[in-house]
Amino acid sequence: MIYGYGKHEGKKLPKFDEYQQDLYNICMATKTLNIALDERLVKKIDQAVKQSLGSRSEYFRRLALADLERRSRWAELFRAGQSVGREMGITSEQQVYDILDG
Repeated sequence: MIYGYGKHEGKKLPKFDEYQQDLYNICMATKTLNIALDERLVKKIDQAVKQSLGSRSEYFRRLALADLERRSRWAELFRAGQSVGREMGITSEQQVYDILDG
């Protein structure tokens, strides 16, 4: 697929020729992914993109980054919980429930 990168000031950029596309891909260190989505979902994504995000690629890039950040925070929270559990001498999930039930 040969394409320009998004829109600039409301103007569509010209399409890249194959050489320009190759250079763009190398410089951006990007990887193209193919995904299958329900048509209704694609329409909703396109509406969101049209309102503020710029491109489908940017939408999925932001989505992926947000998900990775969320996963990182959950992992950090679980590590902290395990540390506190060790300090309290908790060795089972049942002990946690017993403490919560008081």
